[in-house]
Order: sequence, then structure tokens, then C-alpha cells
Amino acid sequence: MNEATQVVLWQIPHVLFVRLDTGNYCLIVEGIEVNDYVEDHLWDDYEYSATNVSMDGPRSVPVYYNYLPADLPLEPFLEALGGLDAEVADKIFRMSH
Repeated sequence: MNEATQVVLWQIPHVLFVRLDTGNYCLIVEGIEVNDYVEDHLWDDYEYSATNVSMDGPRSVPVYYNYLPADLPLEPFLEALGGLDAEVADKIFRMSH
């Protein structure tokens, strides 16, 4: 990620939500299946302004950088993230990697 994070706002295994130095937000997710789980949970209410995917090599785990705007309603978004289950996210990751 080119932008330095300013503050970690929320995290569970394989999912990290940060505020960037630019004022925008980024939801960083490890693995395609975990990203699908997160999107299934959030997508009806929130859309990413952009997504970048990073991989170190053909057998590496993809890391999704899902960007959200600076005017994101933060408290409702954090509440929505709270609905994600850390054990489920970790189980999904372990089953697919």
C-alpha cells in the first residue's frame, strides 16, 4: 500500500480497517474467500470507491485494499464491521490457504 496508515480503527484475524493519512479509509482483507465474506456482509449498505489487490507471487495470498471515502459514516460502518465473526473469518482463511 502506497499510503501510510494513520490509525487502526478495527481488526479481526485477516481483516483490518484503517484511516489513511489522506483522510480516506481502507479495509484491508487477506484472501479472496475472506474478502467475499466481508463483501457479503457489507455490500448492501457500503460500496468501495476503489479496490487494489496485491500478491507477492503466484502462490501467495492476495491482499485486498478496499478504499472508502473520507465522508464515510464511521460509527454505522464500525457497527456493521462488528457483525463480522472473527472465528468465521479465520476458519474461512484456514480452509482456503
